Amino acid sequence: MKHTKHPTKNYDFAPIASILGKYNTRGFQDSKNELDNALGYALDEIETNDKQPVPHTAPELINGIRLFLHQTILPILNEVKDRVSTEHQLRIENVIADYCKKLDQLPEPSNGEWLCDQSEIEAMFELEMTEGKSWETIESDNKKWKKWVQPQSHDALNEIASIEEVRSLFAVVREKLLCVAEFNPILYSDKGQGHHLFWSPTKEGEECIIPNDYSLADYLRFHCPHNDAHLAHLNANPEKSIISYSDYMDERAFSEAVAVHAEWQMFEGVQDDDFSYLLYSQLHPNRQKGISKDEFQDWMVNCRGYEFRLRLVRLLGDTLTFFRQHTFNEAVNEAVKITGVQKEDVKAEIGKYYHFPGLGAVYTLGYNKLLESGAIKTQDTFLKNNQLITTWHQF
Repeated sequence: MKHTKHPTKNYDFAPIASILGKYNTRGFQDSKNELDNALGYALDEIETNDKQPVPHTAPELINGIRLFLHQTILPILNEVKDRVSTEHQLRIENVIADYCKKLDQLPEPSNGEWLCDQSEIEAMFELEMTEGKSWETIESDNKKWKKWVQPQSHDALNEIASIEEVRSLFAVVREKLLCVAEFNPILYSDKGQGHHLFWSPTKEGEECIIPNDYSLADYLRFHCPHNDAHLAHLNANPEKSIISYSDYMDERAFSEAVAVHAEWQMFEGVQDDDFSYLLYSQLHPNRQKGISKDEFQDWMVNCRGYEFRLRLVRLLGDTLTFFRQHTFNEAVNEAVKITGVQKEDVKAEIGKYYHFPGLGAVYTLGYNKLLESGAIKTQDTFLKNNQLITTWHQF
């Protein structure tokens, strides 16, 4: 698949991280040639292009992409070094070293100067990211989600999620919430740091790791139904290839919209007593002894509502940076004022994707566009006339 061009070099490292993580999939050996070719292509792209290294020169962006290289890509490379050719290992190390030198040569910014046109970022994601659309969405979503608060920590939910609970919860979410065709992904526990994305297509099916330090609260907050929607999206692809998703930004923008749309369905669903109890019934009996069905439902509703407030913070971070030229700290302070979310959470959310400008915005803009289209069931978001949709250009 031909992807929309990334306007600056920082975005080119996301596919490299994704492809490297796929060497950690269980059946990687059967797909090693595919992975080697995909990694070689991604390296060719980043070695030969003469793009600007970053969209703008804010110190937090520069620091963020450095951390992505040294705390994500290089640790994953170390995890899979016995599976990746020596040539590719050396190329990755050299690409990172050369890129960091270019970052060092950037002029000291006075206020985060832009090195590319912001319209190029909008074109890359294939999603309307105008100032008017962004502020309209911010005002609407702020009203919609403002009353939801971060749920209190609960001892019963803070215990490690068992793979049996995960499989049971997935079956309910797939059938009752996502309403997608039946399939059985490969779900297993593993070390999270060996992967960039926790979900991946393989020739055997859709593989998804549950980090072995995930509590059930972590699983319900970060994975269910977000990654379940990613798995359903992958499963709809008739081409069962390990590289049918590689985290190019046009793919990422649409796939995250699908996953957040599923979160909206979960928020709606857990307010129904019967559906909430069905989820609760999948918990281990010993866990149920520590939390009642009513406590579980209350936790879930607040958890999902508060997550949408955090998604909104990401959109605010990009909007304030793009259109009002706010520094990172100015954007954090303004987002706190607008949303009322605690400063610590705001700083974390804006910082999460600050090294990939625009990515934080696509979560909220994207799920709203899907709702505006009338899509209710998850499969309606990514299947059109039985044709798979993977980017906004195809929508």
